[in-house]
Amino acid sequence: EINELRKKIEDVLRDLLEEETRFKAHLTLGRVKDIKDKEKIIDGFKVKVPKIKFLVTNFKLYESKLRRQGPKYTIIQEFKSVK
Repeated sequence: EINELRKKIEDVLRDLLEEETRFKAHLTLGRVKDIKDKEKIIDGFKVKVPKIKFLVTNFKLYESKLRRQGPKYTIIQEFKSVK
């Protein structure tokens, strides 16, 4: 179902945005503003994540605006499971 949602979003944005600015599904776990040793940070994130199955009952679509004071997150819409 998430792939169906992704496809719908991409189809809508295809004619509205240039390819490099189109929506790319991702999960942000953290954000670092200033990095002194980029390689050390990257190496620290190389972990194996086990495959797990879980039930998603809802999720929120956020808008992220990066500002000098830090990012500002705004909930655009919340989606709840209909099952």
